[in-house]
Amino acid sequence: ALENLALDIEKENVNSEVWVCLNSIHFYFQLVKNNYQKMEASKIIADAAGKGVYHARYIRSWVHEYVIARQIPYSHRGHHTKTWSFLWDEDILFQIKSYVQENKWNITPYMIMSQINKVLLPGLGFAPPPTISLNTAKNYLKELGYIYERVKKDVYIDRHEKEDVVAYREIFLQRISELEYRMPIFLGDNIE
Repeated sequence: ALENLALDIEKENVNSEVWVCLNSIHFYFQLVKNNYQKMEASKIIADAAGKGVYHARYIRSWVHEYVIARQIPYSHRGHHTKTWSFLWDEDILFQIKSYVQENKWNITPYMIMSQINKVLLPGLGFAPPPTISLNTAKNYLKELGYIYERVKKDVYIDRHEKEDVVAYREIFLQRISELEYRMPIFLGDNIE
């Protein structure tokens, strides 16, 4: 098992969580090979990781799973959110987008929050109607692709009178006049 484990650890596409599990299993096998008891070996590894007895139990379960199936249990942590977004409802999404389009130049997260809490959600028939927070409204705008930017009026200066621009223009015009004989000349109404 140690040879297979060393190969699994050295794989390039192993994510960090799996890598930590595999290394814990590897150190566990080394300690057991050096005559440590299973409980004691897992406790030493858990202590080294700054964890407690519960983590030591997990290490032993990883080892058991690895020995039997040569894989570690997959963690589902963070993969399935337990919340529901109003943006998943097409009707609400359409109403939010319509409101944003109507007020596109002066829309704020507070306006979105007020519109959703005072107009959209009470109209859904909930008793009492749910509400969203200001941070949720910001997240909704971000999820819809809107970002907050200050509109600035800039002055464009083309620098056409600067010394370096005037000097380059002289060089450019001279070079173009030298190449003018190679340029096609179009005559007539059909520009042929």
